[in-house]
Amino acid sequence: MTRLCLTGSDSLNVYRNQAIERWLLDHLEEDMVILYLWRNDHAVVIGRNQDAYAECDLERLEKDGGRRRRLS
Repeated sequence: MTRLCLTGSDSLNVYRNQAIERWLLDHLEEDMVILYLWRNDHAVVIGRNQDAYAECDLERLEKDGGRRRRLS
């Protein structure tokens, strides 16, 4: 039987939210499905298989005060 875990974060910090997401994935048991809901304040999160140059307006991001940072 599959167990469902629904959790969320009140934090708007992108680094904290992604760290929690990583922890949840690393500790997921075989019979669990997790729905983790979160949102970030002023962040663009690009997935590993996405192309930031094709999918984002980087000039606008920097104009609006955003920074580029690559996370491994």
